[in-house]
Amino acid sequence: MSSYFIKFSIINLHKCKVAVKAYKWLLNLQDVEVKRGSSLIVKGPARFSVLDGLVEVFGAPVSSGESFIAIADRYYPVEVIDNSIIEVSGGENSLCETVSVPLIPQDWKNAVDKILRFKNPVIIVLGDVDSGKSGFTLYLANRFCLSGIRVAIVDSDIGQSDIGPPTTIGLSVIDKPSTSYAGLPLTDAYFVGDNTPVGHLLPMVVGTMRMVDRGFKYGANAVIVNTTGMVYGGVAQALKYFKIEALNPNFIVALQRNSEIEHLLKPFEGVIEILRLKTPQHIPRKSRSERTDYREFKLGQYFIGARTVTLKLSNIILLNTSIGYGNENTEIRNIIEKIISIKPLSVKTYGKTIVMLIKSFLRPDMHEKLYSYLKEKYDELKIVSLQKIRGLVLGLYDLGNRFLSLGILEDISSEDIKVKSPVKSPLEVKYVRFGSIIVNEHGDEIARIKPGLI
Repeated sequence: MSSYFIKFSIINLHKCKVAVKAYKWLLNLQDVEVKRGSSLIVKGPARFSVLDGLVEVFGAPVSSGESFIAIADRYYPVEVIDNSIIEVSGGENSLCETVSVPLIPQDWKNAVDKILRFKNPVIIVLGDVDSGKSGFTLYLANRFCLSGIRVAIVDSDIGQSDIGPPTTIGLSVIDKPSTSYAGLPLTDAYFVGDNTPVGHLLPMVVGTMRMVDRGFKYGANAVIVNTTGMVYGGVAQALKYFKIEALNPNFIVALQRNSEIEHLLKPFEGVIEILRLKTPQHIPRKSRSERTDYREFKLGQYFIGARTVTLKLSNIILLNTSIGYGNENTEIRNIIEKIISIKPLSVKTYGKTIVMLIKSFLRPDMHEKLYSYLKEKYDELKIVSLQKIRGLVLGLYDLGNRFLSLGILEDISSEDIKVKSPVKSPLEVKYVRFGSIIVNEHGDEIARIKPGLI
């Protein structure tokens, strides 16, 4: 293996949280000739330009005068179709190497050829973390586009999102090939509200189904579903089983190094066509900290330029929370104020439930005292502390239940809710769905709330 360049420059970064465009390209490699049939692996951040010739990146053609940007810490397979002259520049930890094995394996190409012969297919891609799921998904999507077929990608990896921000199941409908996910539009999204499927199996299945349906609704003639790398344990097995059962795909693409996901495939053997593919050798494993850094970088980048918007509770509907439901109950409020000597922001009742919103925390003994007094008439007492939920990630939707933007909860009262969000048209917001993670202003996760607590 020979290297055209390795580790271009040293740039001080905070958890690599710098957009590619912020790099100063300190080294340029001019007029390097690469032969037809050779393969290159490029790791970002880098700019790869074709001065003359033709190459393919994930199957997407890059011809004379064109270039692509490699995102930091992401790997890009470059296949040289014609003798080419290239120019490459990059930042910290970038590399560009020739490799002796095909970066798009022959079994991938054979599988894609088989899928392309099927009309209006739904394909689900399974595999462990770092098994090549995202790469295969993009390669397959590009091949659809090059065949003149409009395709939808549903990215249900809510923790390592390629399409849309983390905490969402993203949808992108395309008809032109792309060298990376960064160039794909976000057509729609389903807000799950967490970066792990654990505790959210129903929203994961419902959200994926909805995005598949909308993919076809928005004109796609094929839908590819990428999935999380959570493949071990009972929760993973349940999620994959019910997702496949709900979607009833035409193909299951199983990417494996050995036979690590055979337990997920067994229930569908002979029922759905399974295409078993090998994980390419060049795909490295990322550490847990690298995954966390990427997720937090994506969230932090998403909220750059966000502003505080105020939404009237009378004009919106809050989802996945008890806040905002019921009617103000003056009698119960007076009782509560007398017992705990605190003035709640809001006290509402519906059915046999009391929902109390307070500024700070309530001591457990006060909570127990309140419940003991009220339990004869009410089955449930929900006490929500604004201090505890400030920073909660939210999903904003319009009247047609179409995803508009993420938001971060800043404040809430009995009249309105203040949200930090990049949403373009706050007046379009009709639904605000509460999530389960709390982040700081940089997008770093600092706490998690169990589903149902608020």
